[in-house]
Amino acid sequence: MRLDALLAEYSALRAEILARSGFQHQIVQLHVSAVTIIAGALVTGHGRLAAVSLPIESCLFGLWYLDHALTIKELSAYIRLWTQGMVDAETMSHGIMRWESSYTRGVARRARFRIHLFYAVVAATFILPAILGFVFGATAQDGVAGSSAAAIASEARSITTALVWVGYGLMSLFVAVLGYFIFAPPSAETGGEGSSARHLTNGT
Repeated sequence: MRLDALLAEYSALRAEILARSGFQHQIVQLHVSAVTIIAGALVTGHGRLAAVSLPIESCLFGLWYLDHALTIKELSAYIRLWTQGMVDAETMSHGIMRWESSYTRGVARRARFRIHLFYAVVAATFILPAILGFVFGATAQDGVAGSSAAAIASEARSITTALVWVGYGLMSLFVAVLGYFIFAPPSAETGGEGSSARHLTNGT
């Protein structure tokens, strides 16, 4: 009965991980579409405003992406640190959950290069467009014509300046969250080779 409850919980957690992974793919697709639209606006006479909106868009989508990634990381750690050990205790065996036990024996260490490559891709996907937006925003000009051109240009500069500061703030937050993923203590992921749950079940 207890084993059934553990397996049901495992299935629910795995379903949530898969759902959040699917949301991440959708976020990337939306981000690419938004960058394409903004890039089109850069060549249609709204260069500066479009450019400074790019860091805001990129970092908002990036934070949304990392929010799902953080939850997936926590759910995966729970499965490795708790569920695996409890299932082993209930079945009087070791490593019955083969993927989880293989992970704690070294799959994660062998895949370190892939993990760092993932972080690099995430940074390139979200931070690189933001940086390019700041660069283009510093050089692009919006074409304004008419007798009120000076007033409109002054108001546009005020708006874009505010957007630039918002973009700086969001990018700083995004970099901080991404840094947490990269530099978080390994024990948060491996749990001392998956021993925490076994210690709990043994009462130690």
